Formats: sequence, structure tokens, C-alpha cells
Amino acid sequence: MKHLLYIFLVLAALFAAIYLLPERSPLFEYYRLRPIFEISSILLLIVVLYLYRREKRQVKMIFSRLSQKNFFLDLAIQCGGIYIWEFKDEEFFFKYPVGDQPSRIELEEMWKLIHPDDLIAFKLQRQSLWKADKEVFQCRARFAGSDYEWWEFRFSAMPALDNAEGGKDVSGILININDMKKREKELILMRGYEQKFLANMSHEIRTPLNSIVGFSNLLASEKDLDEADKQLFAKTINQSCDLLLVLINDILEVSRLQSGQMKFEKESCSVKELVDDLYLAHQLLVPTHLRFSKEAEGDLFIYTDKKRLSQVITNFLTNACKFTNSGYIKLGFKHLRGTDEAAIFVEDSGIGLSEEEQEKVFSRFFKQDEFSQGAGLGLSICQGIVQNLGGRIALSSKQGEGSRFSVVLPVYKGGYA
Repeated sequence: MKHLLYIFLVLAALFAAIYLLPERSPLFEYYRLRPIFEISSILLLIVVLYLYRREKRQVKMIFSRLSQKNFFLDLAIQCGGIYIWEFKDEEFFFKYPVGDQPSRIELEEMWKLIHPDDLIAFKLQRQSLWKADKEVFQCRARFAGSDYEWWEFRFSAMPALDNAEGGKDVSGILININDMKKREKELILMRGYEQKFLANMSHEIRTPLNSIVGFSNLLASEKDLDEADKQLFAKTINQSCDLLLVLINDILEVSRLQSGQMKFEKESCSVKELVDDLYLAHQLLVPTHLRFSKEAEGDLFIYTDKKRLSQVITNFLTNACKFTNSGYIKLGFKHLRGTDEAAIFVEDSGIGLSEEEQEKVFSRFFKQDEFSQGAGLGLSICQGIVQNLGGRIALSSKQGEGSRFSVVLPVYKGGYA
């Protein structure tokens, strides 16, 4: 725009000089050319004025677009929870939201905000920054608020425009990446689960498969087997098939829970009817040397998936039979006084669980007895089902005395009888 102004001033000065010339000047001998020059000058001035106005409009449009971009950038910074910061004279200047006065934090105070485990790495990262020209460095540290959280510092150092001695300006942004770190930790944990899952499943599935293949080959190849051996082999094959079916079903259940594809069909359900049905179904399944009893307290109504809840209680009963050598197994329910919750429980006088085992019992692949059959997925699946039903599992156990597993669910509106 400046060069257009210079042209305009030069032409104006030239035009004025022509009219200020003395009358006897030699230039007047060319008076016939004077009108042409005047017209040309006027046309040139018009062109210059047009170019000036056009450039002015373009500059205005550029500023308008720049202002719009800055608005959206400010909006993105505010919505993204991003802090803008600079480092000058051994002080950090943080600015967020846009328009707020910058918060000043001295360097020594900044060190106190960084988690001790990350402080050395943060200082080293800052020192290396000054050796670069226009490189960008990243440093992740837990930036302390009320609690330590994960933050990401993105910053760059560039030659200072107002410093002739080679100084640098440092600026950047600060982003909270705590949620991202949690997801990263969960992914690492899930990857470990997958590897452990494959290792366990390959072993657990191979055992019944080897039994099925081995005894099937014996039945097919050995012609001299007596009837007792044939029945024994057939029984072993049948048991291995049942075990394999349970393993495959557990794998499918875990997959459905993880992917959220397990379906739940909730309805009003009488707890008394549920417990009565389970008690009747397991009377012949519980070993005869154990006392199997039922404990009921009136009736309660819950809103749940009866089939899935029965699956959980059945798992509790199966475990009670497996780990109780003598004594009793009790199935019952009660209303938790002072609350709007119902508890359906299975209690036994079995081997019980230590405090350490109680912390791990709902983890995948946990097996109290490494030599027992199964993949150790049952209680983990039960916990996932109960959580989807809106309840929780309560555990009370003492090693050598027995355990009590309870499913706690909200009482359905309408109360209890």
C-alpha cells in the first residue's frame, strides 16, 4: 500500500510543478502536448486510486478472515482445556481461558508443582531445549492440582526478535492427557489379559481334547476291551466333552461381556420363586454327605434378568460343592434392613479364602487350586453380569471355616411381602 501512496505523491507533485512553471518557460512551447499530459495524469491518478481502494478492500478481507480464524482457534483452545504459556525471565506465564490475565509462576515454584518422579526428566528436557533452533520438544509430567494428573507440555524455542545477543523465546501449550493415560493403561492391561487368556486357554482346551482323542482312538483300535473298560472310556470322553463345552461357553461369555453384546432382558421377579427353583434344581446335584438347606425371609421383588441371575447363583452353588468337603451349603435371601436392597446368598462350610485370595478371586484366570478343572473365568463372568444388572457381589470368607457369596440388587418398587 505504501508504494501506491508514493506514486500518488510523485504524480501530484509533478502535476503541481507543471502549473507553477513560468509563462516563458521552454516547456510552454509544447503547449499542444499539455492537454494530453493532463488527461494522462488524471487517468493515471484514477488507476492509482482504484488500485489503492482494491488493496484496501483486500487487506480488510484478510483481517476479517484472520479475525474469524482467531475466534475459532480461541474457541478450540477453551473447549479443549488447553493452556497457552510462555517462558520469560525465569518465569512461566499461563493463559487460559482466552482473555484472562496470565498467571505467573516462577521457575522454582514450577519445580514444586511437578511430581518428584518426573522432575529430573522435566529439567533435562528444558535444558536440551536451549540447544535447538526451531525444534519442538515434548515432555510429559504430572502437573499438580489437587491431585497429580498427567499433562503434556508442547513447546518450542525460537530466536528472540528483540534480542540481538542470540536469546530465544520459549512458548507452547499445556494439555491434560490424564484420560488418555488411563486408556493407555487399560489397553496395556487388556493386552496382558489377552496374552494370558491365550496361554491359559491353549492349555485348558488341550487337556480335554487330548482325553477325547486318546480314549476315542483306544475304543476304535482296541478290539479286546471288556465292557467295563468301554464304559469307563465312554464316561471319560463324555466328561471331557462336558468340560470342553464349559470352557468354550466361558470364552464366549467373556467375549460377549467385553464387546457389550451380552443381552439382558429385565423384568419384575420374585426372589422367593427364584430361590425355590434353584433349591429344587440343585437338591440332587449337591453331594449327599453335605446338608443343603434354604433360608428365606418373606418375599422380595427385584427388576432383573432372571436367567442371568440364576446363572450367577448356580456358579456360586457349583463352587460351594467343589470346595466343601463336609458340613453344609445354604441358599437363601433377605432384605438388607435400612436399605432398599435385597441379598441372595450362598453360604458354605468349605475351605474358605485367605485375605489375599479374596482380593484376587474375581480376577480372570484366578484358581484357588491350580490342579482343579476350569479356566478360572467363572467368578469374573459373574461379576460382569451382576454389574450389568445394576448390582454388586459381596464376599465374606475366612480360611478354613467357609465362605458366603451374595448378590446385592435394588428392591423393585412395590416393596417386599
